[in-house]
Amino acid sequence: FMEGAKIFATPFQLFYSRRIGRAPNRHSIPDGFDEISRPEATTILGAVKIVGRSSNGLTYGLINAVTDEEYVVCESKENSEKRKFLIEPLSNYLVFRLKKEILGTNSHIGLLGTSILRRHDTSALTGGIDWSIKFLEGEYAFEGQIAGSRTYIDDELKRGYAAQITFSKQSGEHIEARLILEKDSPEFEINELGYIRRNDFKCIGANLSFKEMSEHWKLKRMYF
Repeated sequence: FMEGAKIFATPFQLFYSRRIGRAPNRHSIPDGFDEISRPEATTILGAVKIVGRSSNGLTYGLINAVTDEEYVVCESKENSEKRKFLIEPLSNYLVFRLKKEILGTNSHIGLLGTSILRRHDTSALTGGIDWSIKFLEGEYAFEGQIAGSRTYIDDELKRGYAAQITFSKQSGEHIEARLILEKDSPEFEINELGYIRRNDFKCIGANLSFKEMSEHWKLKRMYF
């Protein structure tokens, strides 16, 4: 799934390709049993990936994969009986991406969605709208993403949201600057098919840098 991975990249990492085929660990083994063996990875029964770009500046991508049931072999502590327990259900993973150029070739607006459907188990959905708008010949940029998630945490349905907005001065003779605002709700959870280090997060950040490219200066760049 690595080829064309940049198409699916957004500020919030809603899609993390290593989630498909990872080590099976959806369910734990019951009490009273010792684990003997388990598969190292989930079997991918089949997968398809489509990426492309139309003549009017629309980039599109789709990934669909089906993974098999996986079982762990255990031994009873009471009578040494060996049994198999389901640790990963049959699952379907779907990722789709649309990204449209606007205002020329340096700006875009995009849509990314993911879903996991499991046999006799809970599902997980995420989605988001992202954008990058460059203006004044690309010197300034307004970028960000608004995303949501619908998943089960401890068998309870949770709906979460997250937003990130960035305004930056990306080029210029001397000054570069960046202002970022981010808010993630406590229920925002994308680790089923994506990756996030933490939720329930608020951030207001800024940085300012001064650069001088003259060879006569010993100090080339300064950050604040």
